[in-house]
Amino acid sequence: MAKNPDIERYLQVVKGWLTNNLQIKLIALLIALVAWVWIAIGMNQKASISVPMRISYNLDKNLVMVGEIPEEITVTVWGPKETVRTLGASQIRLWMDIPNPLKGGNRIVLGPNNILLPEKVVLIGMEPKVFLVDFVEKKSK
Repeated sequence: MAKNPDIERYLQVVKGWLTNNLQIKLIALLIALVAWVWIAIGMNQKASISVPMRISYNLDKNLVMVGEIPEEITVTVWGPKETVRTLGASQIRLWMDIPNPLKGGNRIVLGPNNILLPEKVVLIGMEPKVFLVDFVEKKSK
């Protein structure tokens, strides 16, 4: 099978474009990648916000919650600068549902399933993340 001289010439030109000044091209690519990462990170912001927590539990168990529980949880989020900059506690919903409380200490662990955040905002952490809730039997009159 005969080779087409036009295709051979074209391949030589393309090979030359790719391999000539290869170091300079790699440095330019690296600079472009660093600039892109710098801009992408700069468009986002991290913030910590104190958010009130709502706790609900099964009242049918004749138990009542006692002791101190955190009224607010410090939530750390990351997202678009404008969204995070204007973000307030009223825009974040934080709750803990205890469907089957046990008499005595109940260890509560907060996670991403306990919080509702605005679109494009990501949860980084919560503090405190773990706490104890005590339940005692209701006293009848």
